[in-house]
Amino acid sequence: DAWFVSNVKMVANPDSEITAVKTFNPASTAVVDKVFQDKLGDVKTAPDPNSSIRLTSYEPNDLKYESNSSSEQFAVFSEVYYDKGWNAYIDGKEAPYVRADFVLRAMKVPAGKHEIEFKFEPSFYYTGEKIALAGSILLFLMVGGGIYAQSKKMKKEAENEAA
Repeated sequence: DAWFVSNVKMVANPDSEITAVKTFNPASTAVVDKVFQDKLGDVKTAPDPNSSIRLTSYEPNDLKYESNSSSEQFAVFSEVYYDKGWNAYIDGKEAPYVRADFVLRAMKVPAGKHEIEFKFEPSFYYTGEKIALAGSILLFLMVGGGIYAQSKKMKKEAENEAA
């Protein structure tokens, strides 16, 4: 699930974030650590009673949402914030996302109709795949070379016996 909030409250650090989430209304306010200020820039939300955001597709490693609003909004997603391997996209272009309410994902969403996607694309997985592919190719070449050398040896032995 996801929702737009009308207020973003910046706090000094994670301790302040934990303290703030004890006394806030998550339906209207998102609490964000100032460490994410550079990623967010200015957040200018304007209430839009006709705005909407909804989950359209769910896979464990690929979440898709559709949003529609007449003004920039700040969306909170009911998914745990984990920045190692997860990338966010708005209409196919990578977009920054931050931690809100100490554990959830959140991001600025521009006005208009957009597809928002979170994909799990860990670089270490793709590096491991490349290493495994290289190892498989090397093994194939070694086995092929061994078979070629053995057949050449057998052919030479057959020629020597015939002579």
